Amino acid sequence: MSSRINTRPWRCTSASASTLTVSLLLAIGLFAIGAVHADLEVGDVCVVQRTSEPGICRPVSECQQVIDDIRNRRGNPTKCGFVDRVQIVCCPSDQAKTTTVSSTESPLKEHQRIREKCAEYGQAVFKKEYVNSLTADEPKLQTLDKCGHTAVELIVDGELAKAREFPHMALIGYGTGEELMYLCGGSLVSERFVLTAGHCLTSILYGPATVVRLGELSLSSTTDEAFPEDFDVTERIPYPEYKQTAHYNDIALIKLNRKVIFSPYIRPICLPVQSDIPQKRAIASGWGAIGFGMEQSSALLKVTLELFPFEGCKESFEPSRKLRTGLNGTTQMCAGSRNTTKDTCQGDSGGPLQVYNDANVYCTYTIIGVTSFGQNCGLAGVPAVYTTVFPYISWIENLIF
Repeated sequence: MSSRINTRPWRCTSASASTLTVSLLLAIGLFAIGAVHADLEVGDVCVVQRTSEPGICRPVSECQQVIDDIRNRRGNPTKCGFVDRVQIVCCPSDQAKTTTVSSTESPLKEHQRIREKCAEYGQAVFKKEYVNSLTADEPKLQTLDKCGHTAVELIVDGELAKAREFPHMALIGYGTGEELMYLCGGSLVSERFVLTAGHCLTSILYGPATVVRLGELSLSSTTDEAFPEDFDVTERIPYPEYKQTAHYNDIALIKLNRKVIFSPYIRPICLPVQSDIPQKRAIASGWGAIGFGMEQSSALLKVTLELFPFEGCKESFEPSRKLRTGLNGTTQMCAGSRNTTKDTCQGDSGGPLQVYNDANVYCTYTIIGVTSFGQNCGLAGVPAVYTTVFPYISWIENLIF
């Protein structure tokens, strides 16, 4: 069993990324807005238009009834306005008092913070540009939707990723200057942190990770629609119980030397807020080898994989030196293909196993797994192993937010 770390690295020089400021629409994926109370602030008295009930203006994250109404499509909430980029809604008075998250309600607070951040990341696809108009003498400033993928099911077989399709993807480099080697992948999860595999923090041949590249699409092209930007690594943080001698707890964070300015080309992936995964398939992406013993892909690839039931998967991975007690059903998961060669491979380590948020927030994925290890790539019926992200959520959130 081998890790998915690459031993045939690519080298590339950096390019600068464009920057922009974007506004957040609504948490919980709200796109349609109901009646509006103008110029109301948090704490102001309001009236819920749908029910004529008295209410108080609250952030949407602090009003469970509005959240439930959105999820169950019971009509649009009454909007009070915005505070910075946070949506303020008219919350029924009794709800406003009982749903405010206190400092002692850590699970709800943590999960709500993740939801709010996820909604923020989705809105980074909107970019202001000057557009020529047939009816105007001068270009007009308009807000354009730069989402690189849609809410339809993605069915791929090692296809090339499109521009802006996986804006959270990171390349992890080792060494310096002309000797910089890209050996692992990762996922941007906040403005300063990249989530990756524990074994990707250090390369046996090239030493510790030194650089993270974001916004890349093809390492061999300077004319593709990409705006890559390099960040120095200031801190490498393995999960406290990770050991290089074992495959367990193979998850880590990398801290960047400066904040990332979100754009349609570079923005974080969402973190999971529940352990259940309703989908039966997930998407893996990376610059890894296209087959066992083959060269690394210069272009970002995507592949749809089946999620294997744990009981069936563990039979493919018997206890070994790095897997003393066999697979762990809580912190490890399996994905692959039963009938084809679709798989992740060397060089994909640390990259995401992700599902599309078609019912939650706009134009985003949620990371459910981190590419960890496997057997020979592309064996039909033999999945690879991924570190399950959700069991580590508290540790991740305490560090990145």
